[in-house]
Amino acid sequence: MKKTKEISPVEDKRIAGSETKPVVRIVTTVPSPEKEIGYILWGLEEEEIPAEIEEVEENSLEILAKQAADGSKLNVGIGISGTNQMAVLHHRDLPVDKPLFSMAADKFDMTQLRLLGANAARLVKGNPLLFHSEQAYSAGPKDTMQLRESPLNDPAQLSQNQLGELITLVVTELQTNIERQG
Repeated sequence: MKKTKEISPVEDKRIAGSETKPVVRIVTTVPSPEKEIGYILWGLEEEEIPAEIEEVEENSLEILAKQAADGSKLNVGIGISGTNQMAVLHHRDLPVDKPLFSMAADKFDMTQLRLLGANAARLVKGNPLLFHSEQAYSAGPKDTMQLRESPLNDPAQLSQNQLGELITLVVTELQTNIERQG
């Protein structure tokens, strides 16, 4: 059983999708985790990128996300499982076993799922990715996401990945401030 739906940020309603349209493909396992998908769609819509949802039988989530990315004209796909409470963001150019983001049950909440959707859209647009767990969103869908401050205990003890995320966060904030002033 497969069903496909497209989400349009302009119309904000679900309509039948087509594989020829430029969308981020979201592949979900049966039964579909509607609530969780809604949060991901929210992040995508705020960045004005449409999505298409397809339900499939259970399979490796990394494989599903990679297949979604390979089938998307935008080269980005998301695999999500409500049963296992996992979500994976993949890009067509990445190896199947190396997704861009993989989210486990302990991070499976509204904010993180919304961030996953926003990052999928940002990947499509070539904008800097967001790595911050807490976000402040403006009311308008065209407004960009703003990041709140995050307490860092000891920057000297950060791993190489965490340090890279911190640098990306700082550069993104600097770019945002420069754009506002200029």
